Amino acid sequence: MRSFENIEVEVPDIVEQRRIADKLDGANLQLMHYNSLRERSIRIALQHADALLQPIESRAPLSTALDPNSDFVEVDPDGIYQTAGILNRGRGLFRRPAIPGRDTKYTRYNRLHTSQFVYSKLFGWEGSLAVVPSDFEGVHVSHEFPTFDIDHSAADVEYMGHLARWPGLHNALKDKGTGMGSRRQRVNVDRLLATEIPLPSLPQQRRIAQQLTTVGSAVELGTKQTAHVAALRIALLNAAFAGNL
Repeated sequence: MRSFENIEVEVPDIVEQRRIADKLDGANLQLMHYNSLRERSIRIALQHADALLQPIESRAPLSTALDPNSDFVEVDPDGIYQTAGILNRGRGLFRRPAIPGRDTKYTRYNRLHTSQFVYSKLFGWEGSLAVVPSDFEGVHVSHEFPTFDIDHSAADVEYMGHLARWPGLHNALKDKGTGMGSRRQRVNVDRLLATEIPLPSLPQQRRIAQQLTTVGSAVELGTKQTAHVAALRIALLNAAFAGNL
């Protein structure tokens, strides 16, 4: 603590301090405005999905679109396994660090394949659902992540991906859990497959999916720009304290 208090920093005169503070305040207001617009665009995208999916009268259980199909592999203690998890609220798969077989508690993994539907039994009621993208082909998950082939005669893969992200489906799963306590509500396969979804004709599914993909691409671009905005904020502060603002 003493060493921190004894650090010497160069402080400009009060006029310069105010000039820099005014510039930083102005920039921060612009950044806050951008973040506000970003949050509004996300809300509009969700409202758009609701507007397209909620009115659909043709509904069917998920079992109409999904066929259980897990690819279990025995864990080799000398093997290295790239593993994954699923974020809640339909935010998709994420990679975990690769792990040696000897360091895992699992005796077998479920191996993911492109365009499969996958969910977490433990957190399905929180919207931990996804359709496997191509860059997760061959990645491993635990046996608590059942996988399903999508029946192409009944459902469009892209459409099912949007359903996995749709809060309407997440809400439908909230009362499908079993167990004790809010964090122990396991959604078993039978209950998942019995959950009804909007399932119109394949041409209509494809039209809806195309619209939602277009909106989703714009939202994804905004997500990437948010990271640039965060970096810009840090760069402004660095420039200010280096006397370059």
